[in-house]
Amino acid sequence: MRIAALGRGALLCAALPLFAQTTSITELLKFSLNENPAQIGALLGNPVAVDEESPSYRSWQYQIDNADTHNFSHVLCIRKSDGQLISVTRNNDEPCHIDELFPPAESATYHWPPAGPAQFHVRTRRLSGDRVLVAMGVSAPGEPTTQLLLIRRSAMPLFLPWLADEMK
Repeated sequence: MRIAALGRGALLCAALPLFAQTTSITELLKFSLNENPAQIGALLGNPVAVDEESPSYRSWQYQIDNADTHNFSHVLCIRKSDGQLISVTRNNDEPCHIDELFPPAESATYHWPPAGPAQFHVRTRRLSGDRVLVAMGVSAPGEPTTQLLLIRRSAMPLFLPWLADEMK
């Protein structure tokens, strides 16, 4: 994977208004997934790295409030053909409880593989528009996670095909 490094100072200054030292789990819900690259830049500043390896999308990678400078706090996937935001991933240094984002009546749990012993779990919640919120590695209420994903439902077959099939 080829990563192009960009200026970190500009990122930190630009990101302070929206994400200043936040570990709020609700920050992903601020994204409609209709933001264009210029709007993302205005909200978050320049990414620390950009991955251009995929022929269909690029990922902008940020280090906003994480303690480990080897990890990315936010990863945004943007479709190359039209600049449309596909997904926003939030990685936390410490596990956080996410129950407030996944009310039982609006949430579902899926397991991979769908048949046989489960090796991986996710909790999902369909949101307005084409958005789905996914808590990685969570099989039941009360369990924490270090990774949340906000993704377009229409993009799930590319990124999470097994989950797209299960959520039909």
